[in-house]
Amino acid sequence: MRTNTIKGVRMAVALAVMVISGGPIKADAIYYVTTTYGPTNSGSTPVSTSGDLNGSGGLLLQLTGGASASPGIVGAVSGATLTGFAGSCPGGFCGWSVGSEAQFTLDDVIFSGPTDSITTALNLALAGSMSATASASGNFQYGAEGAATVSFSGYLTDNDQFYFGFGGSMANDQWNGNFVSGTSCFSRSGLLGDIAGCGSPVESVGTTAGTDQFDVPVGVPLTLQITLDTNAGVAGYVNGTGSANATGGANFADTVSFPFSGFVFDLPSGYTVNSAEGLIVNNQFLGVENTSAVPEPASLPLLICALAGIGLLRFRKRRST
Repeated sequence: MRTNTIKGVRMAVALAVMVISGGPIKADAIYYVTTTYGPTNSGSTPVSTSGDLNGSGGLLLQLTGGASASPGIVGAVSGATLTGFAGSCPGGFCGWSVGSEAQFTLDDVIFSGPTDSITTALNLALAGSMSATASASGNFQYGAEGAATVSFSGYLTDNDQFYFGFGGSMANDQWNGNFVSGTSCFSRSGLLGDIAGCGSPVESVGTTAGTDQFDVPVGVPLTLQITLDTNAGVAGYVNGTGSANATGGANFADTVSFPFSGFVFDLPSGYTVNSAEGLIVNNQFLGVENTSAVPEPASLPLLICALAGIGLLRFRKRRST
């Protein structure tokens, strides 16, 4: 049902783009998702995946991951929990992690305007949170660690030239043990902010950020790809009779997307951009924030009618001349 709805929205957007650009637009976006303990899925329609791993033999371990990709939106979640670990490992260390990845690729991003090239910047909505905890008790030699990371990257290119690349990352790490006690350190870079320090075990982000400016050609179909990765890990550094507990979580279900209000690209007057695959019409994103269901936007029928009317007027004008 959701796939059919997205197909309907994409067909409507393709019609609107055709009216604006005066020609047909390809619609074969590629979506890709994977997680460590689940299947990898890909295709030309929105996809999702999930998986988990539970410990055996008395090991209280759980690793979970999930990812989804839809027009203009990628999301990924990773979580790890270690409870009461008192095992014996080589060197006194045991560690586990889970990673999830989501990606979309659009190949019909077309800028239009009066010149052959334009200087622009891409706007992205970024939202998510991560946490890490660690505790150790008893007669242990080292302790416990919980960690979580998120990173995203993207680029804009065509068959002949690479125009621009962008990205950002965020990490959180919590330790507890003989070597250090109750310390949480985090870092951010790129579009997620250049910040580093130690403090709260919970870090979050919710903002719309713009990339640096770059030059692109006008009237040429361009490929835009965005990839999101999350990772969570736990570790026990036990060599004795103690026990270790740790958690790591990165929840970025709707982390990177085109902005849901305002413009997708910063453009001067007289220029616009469209993508049927990315649900971009006249430099505005028509997607919805919840990737679990993509209903038809309420404003879309009115927009299509208005654009169709403009196209009819242009057709009549051409016939009269």
